[in-house]
Amino acid sequence: MNEQQPKDKKKTNRILQAVKWIVLIVLLYIGSRYVNIQDIRKTFQKFSILSFILYMAAISISRILYAWRWKINGKRILANPDLPLFYLYHVNNLAEFVTIVMPSSITGEITRVMKMNARGNKTISSTAVLMIDRFVGIVSMAFISIGALLIMGQDFQINLERFIPSKNIMLIISGVLILLVIGLILAWRRIKKTNLMEKINQAWRIISTNSRQIMISFLVSCIAHISFSVSHYFLFREVYPLPIIDIVGIILFPQLARSIPVSVLGISPGEGMMVASQMMIGITRETAVAVTFLTLLGKYILALSGFIIELFIDGIRFFQNMNSNEPVE
Repeated sequence: MNEQQPKDKKKTNRILQAVKWIVLIVLLYIGSRYVNIQDIRKTFQKFSILSFILYMAAISISRILYAWRWKINGKRILANPDLPLFYLYHVNNLAEFVTIVMPSSITGEITRVMKMNARGNKTISSTAVLMIDRFVGIVSMAFISIGALLIMGQDFQINLERFIPSKNIMLIISGVLILLVIGLILAWRRIKKTNLMEKINQAWRIISTNSRQIMISFLVSCIAHISFSVSHYFLFREVYPLPIIDIVGIILFPQLARSIPVSVLGISPGEGMMVASQMMIGITRETAVAVTFLTLLGKYILALSGFIIELFIDGIRFFQNMNSNEPVE
């Protein structure tokens, strides 16, 4: 029985990897049908190396703030709460790398739990802190993004037919729903293997008894989200200058879709919504794709840095454990 489980797990991972590549090929095919490659190439020529470097610097600052939020949330919960800020920043980048290369985006969350456990914390505490961190992040993101959209007002208009031919709207919506179902199935399989309700109850007790600490992490999270959004100013300024509030609205709101546990090589529904949100305020399809591609490239660079640093810290052992163990029990 024990020998059969690793075989079943490897078979499941192979199936998920096959699904991932099939979905990626389909997405690339659909994208190639509705964008002008020549126009995208011309748009890329407008970007300067300096603008991308400034963008990466600003993104790194926002990620440091996200790591600080995580540190604040774990201060009174973890057995070893005094973890260096750089370590938490590195773990976030490592989790991004694992999300890109593994079949499911849930593995990124598992990575964060495993790295916390490696520093002397218990799984249930690490998971509770992670759940609180995600809760604070999503609530603060919704608060800021919805506020920005309300300020933008009529500048932000939903018109699907403007950027998707009407005959293909149902096809694309069906594809999104299929991805959502796959994500929910993966999430449910993971939930079945964890004592989720106990962790949810513990997380709620922590929130209710540490309201001041949660509020501080909420404020830090808001600053981090704003920093993340404003960093895109360095990309937009050369191709489509926008007011800061518009940048916050069209960049931050789509990130809520990243809470759906579906990604293909790091490409989540958030990237699709990011393209759509830019087009809803008049940005051309090709410019929106170019900007989104550069943000994806930035994510890959930071994720790769997490992988390289992990090789220096722990060698290949961590990645072997990821493949051989079920870390969240």
